[in-house]
Amino acid sequence: MRWRRLLRRLSLWAVGAVGASVVGALFLRWALQKIDLAAVNHAIASASIPHLLAALGLMVAAFLFRGLRWRLLFRGTRVSTWRLIAVENTAVGVNSIAPLPLLDEPTRVGLLTLVGIPPGTVLATMATMRTFELAAQALIGALGLKFLPPLRPLAPYFVAAATVAALGLAALFIGGPLIKRIPVLGRLALARDFSAGVQWMLRAPLTTLLSFASTVGYALVIGLSGWMLGVSLDLQVGLWGLVVLSLAVIFFTDWLPGLPGAIGTFEFVALYLLGLWQVEASTAFGFAILLHALFFLPPLIVAVCYLPYAGFRSVEAVWRLVQQPWPRAGLASVEPEPGGPEQASPAAPGKGAECP
Repeated sequence: MRWRRLLRRLSLWAVGAVGASVVGALFLRWALQKIDLAAVNHAIASASIPHLLAALGLMVAAFLFRGLRWRLLFRGTRVSTWRLIAVENTAVGVNSIAPLPLLDEPTRVGLLTLVGIPPGTVLATMATMRTFELAAQALIGALGLKFLPPLRPLAPYFVAAATVAALGLAALFIGGPLIKRIPVLGRLALARDFSAGVQWMLRAPLTTLLSFASTVGYALVIGLSGWMLGVSLDLQVGLWGLVVLSLAVIFFTDWLPGLPGAIGTFEFVALYLLGLWQVEASTAFGFAILLHALFFLPPLIVAVCYLPYAGFRSVEAVWRLVQQPWPRAGLASVEPEPGGPEQASPAAPGKGAECP
């Protein structure tokens, strides 16, 4: 019976992966239409090396920033900033090569559960980050619509993102604390830990607001990386245009199915958006390839390095969560620390509660 359920899940994954890959292959084909690959190679070879290195430095800084803002939501929980940075980027790297981009949450929960953080607490912070990211992108997109006329045809998509972000914030901070009061869910440690994490964020509004501000900062640093990349290729789009455009490429790619690593989808979206500024197709394709590499390669490198460091148990924990996404009630919580969310019993000194 257990193997039958596993085979059924794997079959669903296979069907979804094939479907997403077919869609991604179509996007790649459309992106490559009328592209002169020799001209693309020339555009990339002509890029300014100092500007490319600056773009890489800004992207790495953005990924460090991303882990830092996550740490702000873990006040009162024993986990180091460096571990969160490693887990954050490992999850992005693992998710980027998956046939279906569904391994982000299991990877984060699996890696942090190993160091004694309850899954519900991790999920509460992750839900907050996701909602903050969508709100930050909607805010920057709204400013882009006001000051960048070429983006105005995309106004309905940015309005939809802003609406979803507003509803998400309301659901998280109004409904989150109430989950543990629901008769069935309230008996699960997962629901109690999730509610406790949201309640702590409501009791520390300044820290939560600082995390949102850090999310906006993280998005802007990614945009600045895209701007520096555009400067290296001599794109005549402007600072604010390239900042918003780079974020829009990543935003729309997240919502579209595609091949592993968003191959094809990423390039198609970048070509479409740069086409709004009448950028020549070969140069736009070169920009798309370089931005794609800047955004996806650093997390992949972190994942390759961190998963062996975390050990076999980390892979086993992620796989267990993929098979059983709702942890059983056996993961009970203890009383929360003063001023912090509920968490599991602390590990013995020097046994994994902190990242070395």
